[in-house]
Amino acid sequence: DWSSVPASVDPVHSGQISAERGRRKRWQIESFRCILDAIVGDEALCVVDFCCGSGNFGLALAALLPKCSFLLLDRNAHAIDLARQRAADAGLSNVSVVVGNVEDYEGKFDVALAMHACGNASDYAQ
Repeated sequence: DWSSVPASVDPVHSGQISAERGRRKRWQIESFRCILDAIVGDEALCVVDFCCGSGNFGLALAALLPKCSFLLLDRNAHAIDLARQRAADAGLSNVSVVVGNVEDYEGKFDVALAMHACGNASDYAQ
């Protein structure tokens, strides 16, 4: 239900991308949410969004799945600053953001997302 998602993390209303692209992003997010719902069930899992950019994907999922914790990781410090601000604006207490490279990540997680990982980064995210 997108009406419960804060505007700062809703791809249609965040101001980060065009409304048309935001609608396409919503479809992607809804598809992944169906998959995550099947995986998560009643559990509170840790989801890592590798190569998250400014968080268009992971932040919306975090708003839609508040029982899960989300870690957003990207090597671009400016993008991570934007993701951190957007998470704060949305009041998402289940989100952490980290500047870093996929290949250096050693933390534990239950589910990995790598929607925007390219090249070798997608290999490391597996």
